[in-house]
Amino acid sequence: MKLTGFKNKAIRGFIWASLIFFVVDFIYKVSSNISFVNREKCILYRVIPKFWFLIFEYFVELTAVMVVGIFIATLLEFYFLKFKKFYPKSPLTAFFYASLLPVCGCGAIPLLKSLKGKIKYGTLVTLVVAAPLLSPYVIILSFSVLGTKYAVLRIISSFILAITSGIVMEYFYKDEKEEIAVPKDAGAASCNRSCAAPQGKDVFLETFAVFKKLLPYLLFAALLGLALEYTNPKNILLNLHIGNNFWGIALFDLIGIPLYFCNGAEVLILKPLIHFGGLGLGSAIAFSLTSTAICITSIVLLIKFIGKRMTFILTVQIFIVTLILGYLINTFG
Repeated sequence: MKLTGFKNKAIRGFIWASLIFFVVDFIYKVSSNISFVNREKCILYRVIPKFWFLIFEYFVELTAVMVVGIFIATLLEFYFLKFKKFYPKSPLTAFFYASLLPVCGCGAIPLLKSLKGKIKYGTLVTLVVAAPLLSPYVIILSFSVLGTKYAVLRIISSFILAITSGIVMEYFYKDEKEEIAVPKDAGAASCNRSCAAPQGKDVFLETFAVFKKLLPYLLFAALLGLALEYTNPKNILLNLHIGNNFWGIALFDLIGIPLYFCNGAEVLILKPLIHFGGLGLGSAIAFSLTSTAICITSIVLLIKFIGKRMTFILTVQIFIVTLILGYLINTFG
């Protein structure tokens, strides 16, 4: 019991320290007009060796951003779940509600069981597609790590994808009154545990639990970023035009569909590719949308809920819409 009590206090202390650090760091950067592109203005950059500054930037700062985002998202989720009677009545409200929930695709699918027969089919689909695309944490992470332009485009593109998914699926759904089959065994156990919605009652413990699941992505992205700081492959990738033309975007789309990314993990992966690899924003947005809206695990679970035909239509629709969005962003953005 004493060990458990000490562990809980340590977790709370870690999260509070991250919150305080994030606020102080954010105020300093805003007041001094410091960003990724002019980080040499940072006082820390000038007083310590570059290698240690990069360690600080890729590990300490990014860790604080992750913890704060998860903490806010978990708070909102606990608050939202207290008001289950306020179900979404349209794709617009479904998108808004879903953006408050820090769950990935297969984590949102079991929510269909509680909403079965209460909302329209298109609204259900919008909810499932929108939930993994946006959350308070993903929004904060997008603004902090990849900048305002990416974050705004991510929000707009997520809205377009979720709403069009609801419209298209509603069109192909022949009988709106037909009940959605919900298997008795379909639930959190059918999904990867790391994408299930938090079930605990302590926001600090839930925040730390999600943080631990994301830690491998953080470490991988940090190491990749450090490597690219010193290798600088930007010119090579730009000369080859990898990922920035129509077929490159299509390739990123296809790569993203089967992958499992949750809680903004793809943002961490994209940071070094955008900043050092010359990856276009359109390609990045397309990859972000496909790698979070759907994955192999969620496809298997969707088949049980909506059938093979509708799951296939949804997957193809996600691919086509993200391909178009990525191409338009790369062309006109």
